[in-house]
Amino acid sequence: PIEQAYSLEVSSPGIDRPLTRLKDFERYAGFEAKVELQSLIDGRRRFRGILGGLNGTMVKIETDTGAFEVPFEEIRESKLVLTDALIEPRCGCWNNRNRGGIRPVRAPAHPKRLTKSLEDRIRWKASRSRAPICWP
Repeated sequence: PIEQAYSLEVSSPGIDRPLTRLKDFERYAGFEAKVELQSLIDGRRRFRGILGGLNGTMVKIETDTGAFEVPFEEIRESKLVLTDALIEPRCGCWNNRNRGGIRPVRAPAHPKRLTKSLEDRIRWKASRSRAPICWP
């Protein structure tokens, strides 16, 4: 037990979040990021460009000067760059102006898990909130 009054602050990493795990680079492939390395690769330590996913443990990034693959172990710091593409969902169905501020109901990303009863529940939920359904 804490005997004094205190303030508890809880925060999230934000939409332009740091990329800290190998799977983060795969998940955010296609989005713009800044990557800083511990040592020089091709005479560079900093890269800014579009993430291209992974090749084993090599992170692929497409910059203005060309494509690079950097070892994940060499990355000192990396984070997503706040862009319009990052704010919009990947499915492209969310548009605040056209949908009247109603978020779409998202269906599971894996079609194997989409059973008839689950599909019915998704459609029911969407009909109750007048929301569009975001199918993968």
